[in-house]
Amino acid sequence: MLSLRKSRRRPQADKTASASGQELLVITNIGMDEPTRGDNRGLEGTGAGVARALGARNLYLDFEAVRARTGCTKKRDSYIRGLRQIFAENGRPAIVIGGRNNSGQSNDLIKAALKDLPGETFYIEGNTPKLSGHYNGDDEILPHHLTPESLAAEGKKFGAAYPNLEHPLIAVMLTSDERGENIEKMASIFSQYPEATVFLCGCKRTGRGFMDDFTKTLKRGIRGRGAADRINVLTYHFDDGTENPYIGLLNEADHVIISGKSGSMTCEALATGKSVFITDGDHECDFSKKGFAAYRESGHVKLLEDCDPHAELATDKVKPVNATARIISGIVDDYRRYRQGEKILQRNYNPDTEYSWRQYHPVSIV
Repeated sequence: MLSLRKSRRRPQADKTASASGQELLVITNIGMDEPTRGDNRGLEGTGAGVARALGARNLYLDFEAVRARTGCTKKRDSYIRGLRQIFAENGRPAIVIGGRNNSGQSNDLIKAALKDLPGETFYIEGNTPKLSGHYNGDDEILPHHLTPESLAAEGKKFGAAYPNLEHPLIAVMLTSDERGENIEKMASIFSQYPEATVFLCGCKRTGRGFMDDFTKTLKRGIRGRGAADRINVLTYHFDDGTENPYIGLLNEADHVIISGKSGSMTCEALATGKSVFITDGDHECDFSKKGFAAYRESGHVKLLEDCDPHAELATDKVKPVNATARIISGIVDDYRRYRQGEKILQRNYNPDTEYSWRQYHPVSIV
């Protein structure tokens, strides 16, 4: 087993009522952070899973969700009033999955809104690497919001939106930087195919200028190898105004390359049951060489720099990797022990200045 922490049995639905006598409420709170960030999507999936396991209501909150319900603004007092209105309508949450606190002060705001309300809330606070480190013993394989069902459904939508693509379909998931030599190597590898479709898919942090430069460099490299008439290059940018094909592309692609450093995108790709190629982008941290060591050994993760530039990509079918279920089980087990009166080790320091997940405890009672 690759995980350092044993898997728990699937939790049964918990019909325990909250202290107020209402049905349990689980809130995932993103606050004013960017909801499309992989970290936040992972928290969203974790919160939904915890709610399912406990038979609870699930409520996702970011700024736009709170504004739509209450008409609040981003001013602190207005936002807190909006949260309190939601609590008045739905009851105090039994559990809050709180995410990180360094963007929009999301945890401080919701804790201020909970202050002086009757009862207690079991509060989980921390970004996805810290939650995965605590509950999995591995801070690299991160939780996400994807399921086999959602992947299949998005795959069908992708097929309808992009019919008759030449295969193999090679997905290149862009971050925000990449080395020129890596783009040249991709051009060389892609040119080995008799025909193929290369789909460059940007994320929220992919700048338009960077994507344009990447696309031009790649096409120039393919053209210079005499393969321009055989290799079709498609692109998607976050600001295109069209539906994001990312999840469907992950599902339908024959090969997946994560260009640049993104733990979240790597883990989402690993949920598809295909081995994934990663690069360092333009970072000097040797992310690809140092990260995912156990998963490189198992063949789940491969380094682009180890690939033969004159051969086609060698993608393997692998067991899907999913840390989300183990994190959900860990949170549910901790919550049940808390409800049974057991002492739960709580946070006693600032998580924004503490970087060791081995010493991190995500639970507090507020």
